[in-house]
Amino acid sequence: MKKRESVILVPILSAPPLLKDLRDRYDSNSLHGIPPHITILFPFKNPDEINEKDIDKLKKIFLRVKGFSFVLKRINTFPEVVYLEPSEKEKFINLTKEVMKDFPNYQPYEGKFTKINPHLTIGHELGERFNEALKNIRKEIEGKLPIKVKAQEVWLMKSENGRWRLREKFPLLI
Repeated sequence: MKKRESVILVPILSAPPLLKDLRDRYDSNSLHGIPPHITILFPFKNPDEINEKDIDKLKKIFLRVKGFSFVLKRINTFPEVVYLEPSEKEKFINLTKEVMKDFPNYQPYEGKFTKINPHLTIGHELGERFNEALKNIRKEIEGKLPIKVKAQEVWLMKSENGRWRLREKFPLLI
């Protein structure tokens, strides 16, 4: 049985189709229902444990946050990951910290990293395909950077039978 998880993310609703196309090729999460996004907190609670009190806490957090524009400014990498770096990193980091205040048992990536590093994953778990994928991604997207986008809402998504589904939307202030 697959592990049941949830994630809190900022979907990039204004992302150009090219980002989805690249993610479909190089990030299997895209094929399983996760849109282009910047992660706020993963993993979050088991979906079966999320209750209305949790939803209310999240609503209160995000009701205080004003939507904002930012740019995806450059390609960068982690081991086996190709991503786009956003401007306004501090705003995403602050969102993560606000969620962690109300949910201290949930750390980004289970505390595996000492620093919160907001990013939009283009390629993930590439293994031996990493160098080829990086070359292709650079070729297709570098000339189109920076990409102007907006953070308009936050989503809580849950895994269900190998697919990711929207559990709740939290609009940001206009």
